[in-house]
Amino acid sequence: MFIQKVKGDLGRYPAIVPHVRKDDYRDDHSRCVPQEDENVNRARFFESKHAVGLLMFIAKHESCTKLDIFQGYSEEPSASTMLRRLEDEGLISSEVPGKGRMRFVLTEKGELVYGHLRSIGRLLRS
Repeated sequence: MFIQKVKGDLGRYPAIVPHVRKDDYRDDHSRCVPQEDENVNRARFFESKHAVGLLMFIAKHESCTKLDIFQGYSEEPSASTMLRRLEDEGLISSEVPGKGRMRFVLTEKGELVYGHLRSIGRLLRS
């Protein structure tokens, strides 16, 4: 896919019109749907409710328990589901120290993602 700039409606600002090449389509020509980038699809995980918020909460509250999360972040059942999804994605891990409660921490991958989220926040503030 490539982008072509054309004269906008007001004549002052260019409009951006996407053009899709023939090879950007799936083999099924009955439906002309551009192929999606796999990385974009993986990043859509963060559109899910609580994905970014929970990751940031766990980063700021190291080794927090589910009780800490429910009291300090959200009591919604979807938050519990998101904890499992974050763990499945390898962004957090759960630990049970001794006979204590399960605690959640960021993995190395989770810390990298958290760092990128902070960078995006700084960029948006500037």
